[in-house]
Amino acid sequence: PSLKALAPSARLYLWAHVLPDQASMQALAQDQIMRSIDAAIFVSQWQRQEVERVFGPFPNAHVIGNGIAPVFENMFASRDELLAAKQNRAVYASTPYRGLEVLVRAMEGLGRATVLDVFSSMRVYQALDEEYAPLFERAARHGFDHELQAFHRTGLAALVSYLVLLSVSWLYRQERSAEAEQYLWWRYRQGGDDEGPVVRPWWQRDGLWATLLAVATVALCVYFA
Repeated sequence: PSLKALAPSARLYLWAHVLPDQASMQALAQDQIMRSIDAAIFVSQWQRQEVERVFGPFPNAHVIGNGIAPVFENMFASRDELLAAKQNRAVYASTPYRGLEVLVRAMEGLGRATVLDVFSSMRVYQALDEEYAPLFERAARHGFDHELQAFHRTGLAALVSYLVLLSVSWLYRQERSAEAEQYLWWRYRQGGDDEGPVVRPWWQRDGLWATLLAVATVALCVYFA
């Protein structure tokens, strides 16, 4: 009503993409609000039916469907290319109250042939996930994955890299000595050792394992990014 008072000739459109039980939709229970809306836009027929069931019909309502980003729309040049790239994999990317529990029940009935990746959190609305923690745990027990945040990915990559380093160190523990591993910078500045360089087999060279460790770390960071 206040917007109508400020701009009487302007048309007000309600673009609704949530269900009527959400807090942002409760203002539609006021007759003044409903009368001020010139048209309502929904993303599905079912959503329109649910909203109008609670708040009453809109005189001018349209269903436009959910949009798709151009980067996904044009990802494949043909139907055959799309089918060739398809995997037996499903993705849930929304807040948990928008049907995650129903989807998990359906996936449980399918068995584990289809993989379900879950990217879901209430933090997009600055809310907590404690209420949905049992649902996330239930999904995890059936082989589904909750989203790994950037901090978790980085920590996991660092942990695996450190385990690789410890494994290499343990495998060659018999060839190590305190004298060989001491800090030798001062001796180097004084002219170095009299002994010539020791030629090691290729599998014992530090450069090889350092390179493998660096490659593994980068690969893990890319994989979990």
